[in-house]
Amino acid sequence: MIDFDETNVTTQLYDFAVVMVKIFFKPNRINLKEYNNYKKEINEKYVNYNDSDFKAAIEFYLCKILLEKYYLHDKGIINLYSKKQLKDNYKKYLKMLKNVKKQL
Repeated sequence: MIDFDETNVTTQLYDFAVVMVKIFFKPNRINLKEYNNYKKEINEKYVNYNDSDFKAAIEFYLCKILLEKYYLHDKGIINLYSKKQLKDNYKKYLKMLKNVKKQL
C-alpha cells in the first residue's frame, strides 16, 4: 500500500485534496467558495487542471483514508469502534465521499 502522505513527489492535486478534506469540509460538505478559490489558485500557479481532475483527486484521497482504516482494522492494528477511532470515524469519510459526488 502506498501512502502518498509520506512521499516527497506528488502532484499539486494530491496536496489540494488533503487541504480540502482536512480544512474545507465543514461539516462533511465542501465549502464551495473556498474550493473554487483554492482551485483557481492552483490553476494560476501550476498546471491548468480540469474540474474532473480536482474531483478525482478528492475522491482518491477519501478512498485512500478509508482503505487505510479498513486495512489497519483487518490487520488488528486499530479497532474502528474504539473511542480513539470513533473521534475520527470512518463514516465521516463515507459521507464526505458521497457529498463530493453530489456537490461537484
